[in-house]
Amino acid sequence: MRTYVKLLKLGVFTLNDAVAVHGGSRNSAVFAVRFLLNNRLVESVKKNLYVCNDIENKLPVADKFKIGSSIAKDAYISHYSALEFHGFVYDYEDQWDFEDEGQEDGSQIDLDFYDGDRTDFQDGEHQNGDQNNTLKSTIYVSSSSKVKPFNYNGISYKPVALKHDEGVMTYNKRLGTRVTNIERTVLDCLKDIDKAGGIEEFLACLCSISFLDSDKLIEYLEMYNIQFLYQKAGYILEKFKFKLPPSFYELCHERMSKSSRYLTNKCKGSMLYIADWKLLVSKDIIFYMDHGCDLC
Repeated sequence: MRTYVKLLKLGVFTLNDAVAVHGGSRNSAVFAVRFLLNNRLVESVKKNLYVCNDIENKLPVADKFKIGSSIAKDAYISHYSALEFHGFVYDYEDQWDFEDEGQEDGSQIDLDFYDGDRTDFQDGEHQNGDQNNTLKSTIYVSSSSKVKPFNYNGISYKPVALKHDEGVMTYNKRLGTRVTNIERTVLDCLKDIDKAGGIEEFLACLCSISFLDSDKLIEYLEMYNIQFLYQKAGYILEKFKFKLPPSFYELCHERMSKSSRYLTNKCKGSMLYIADWKLLVSKDIIFYMDHGCDLC
């Protein structure tokens, strides 16, 4: 049981970890892990990755975030999964109603400018409840190591090939879980919007974020050095009225793409051209950015 107690402090471990805990003897470590598996004190997550169970209920002591960040030495939780870890995922159980919900002063939202199909937009938002649940059963794990996707305990772990570890933090409250900080997470989601659940889901999460550090944003923008990312970040963060210094938006303007682009590759319906940022944006997305946070 001494081996179990030591492994319990790790929560998630590999056979090499068990060897180190067991004094360097591989044969003894293999025997000990097999014993723990047979007694349901340990479960196999995937090949050469194990999680400890608690003694009373025989349930994993590590959550999906800790497991995900343990699949490789340099692995860390990213994208939508990082938003969920930080508590910024919108809860669709308390949904608002486009038709009946007014603003705080009781007045109705002015839709005169909006000539799209409002019903389609509303239905799309209500359908996001199921998508939200699907996203929560997916963990995005970034790593420079080659890792195959796998499923464990109802969760789908999807590796993302990334070489950068700037902005990755270790949180001891979850047995040492490695997760991108919020500034890196926001930019990762803007860069790979499909891994943020799509633009609408990401914007709903963005409503919950009250502060972003401009120095960190600039550091990670320079790390990626992608013109289109400067363009998207400048437009959306300005639209959400984040209190960032003017120099941040000036930098985004200076380094953004000189070409006009669609905000996302799945734009549909009526579009507006945002000349200042050279972006074509669907009107329903503009509507959400103008009013969605007030209605969530």
